[in-house]
Amino acid sequence: MRGGRVPGVERVRLSSVEVIHVKDSLLRALAEEPKVCPHLHVPMQSGDDSVLAAMGRHYTATEFLEHIAAVRKARPRSTSRPT
Repeated sequence: MRGGRVPGVERVRLSSVEVIHVKDSLLRALAEEPKVCPHLHVPMQSGDDSVLAAMGRHYTATEFLEHIAAVRKARPRSTSRPT
């Protein structure tokens, strides 16, 4: 994550992150870059797959949970807050 290497930047806070954007590069940044704040706001409006599909979400409730587990594995003390 380049933002953590900018002189004068003391911390990088991620705002709303769609779960489909939780990729290896983000997990590496969470695990390796101490300037990245360990909190993610991850929107999920339903735990029902049919509702998620009707809303145009490109993931299932199970995939959502798998992504959140990957975040917690990358940075065990991280927190996330779904909405």
